[in-house]
Amino acid sequence: MNLQAMNPSDFITTLTLTYKQIGPITAMLLCFMEAFLPFLPLSAFVMANSAAFGLIEGLLLSSLGSILGAWAVYGIFRFFGNRKCLRKYIEHRTVQTYMNRLEQHSFIIIGFLCMLPVFPNSVITTVAGITKMNFKKFAFASAFGITGLNTIFSLVGSDLHAFLHSPLKVLTVIAVFFSIHLIGTQMKNRMLSNS
Repeated sequence: MNLQAMNPSDFITTLTLTYKQIGPITAMLLCFMEAFLPFLPLSAFVMANSAAFGLIEGLLLSSLGSILGAWAVYGIFRFFGNRKCLRKYIEHRTVQTYMNRLEQHSFIIIGFLCMLPVFPNSVITTVAGITKMNFKKFAFASAFGITGLNTIFSLVGSDLHAFLHSPLKVLTVIAVFFSIHLIGTQMKNRMLSNS
């Protein structure tokens, strides 16, 4: 199969069919693992899941994996946060700053920050665990934020073919992501500068 000779539409179709072969459980696990390994490209996984399994199933797989991953990280730091092996991470300046902010506005901050791709969700969930935030509040806020962010990526992934042929859709998505990135960056800088 000569991938270079394919047009973009055929290439996306081939890529989607190949990705679909990993199965829904593996697709969900990729999003779960991102909670522990934040350098993994969550946005790419979410779009791929939506492209391969459809908007609804892809969104459910992505959100379930991401939410369960966030809850697992929360649990680890809630119950083992005082161990020596984690203390160096906890004492990091950024983590300390988020801890201070979270204590002031816990529910709103978690829900909103989980919706912004600029913020490292691993830090947010870690801080929630360390500060022993009420799990019900954390669970609801993180699920709300993560699902909101994943919905945006899933909408793009489920309609990749249309985006290839619609410059207006591409520009709209770029504008939305740029606005989210700008808002998130300003919030992040404000939080860190006020520490």
